[in-house]
Amino acid sequence: MKTGYYDQDGDENTDLSPSSATPSRTPSMRAEKAAKSISQEFRDFFAGAKAHDVTAFDAGSHGGGPSCGLTRGPASDQAVCAWSDATTFGAVRLIHETNLTKAAQTTLALRNAATR
Repeated sequence: MKTGYYDQDGDENTDLSPSSATPSRTPSMRAEKAAKSISQEFRDFFAGAKAHDVTAFDAGSHGGGPSCGLTRGPASDQAVCAWSDATTFGAVRLIHETNLTKAAQTTLALRNAATR
């Protein structure tokens, strides 16, 4: 799993934290991905994130499926999104975002950039 932190405005407070994994590089993840459906991956991920209002969004040209929900952060709700397909799983926590549609758009932009 690779994780990053992004500070959009340079104020030294994280605005976005993406993480992703490619099962082809990790045998245990490849086996787990083969044994679970995308919907099961999402149920597990969003349950672990204690997310509510989880909503599925259009996957765009790469297929698979993205979903976003809200989870409680230190000060207020934060958007948390995930995508999954046959070869990748990724998650993004958008620290200052509560609009799930905007969170999904950001997540898909990151996914599209990462899978080029």
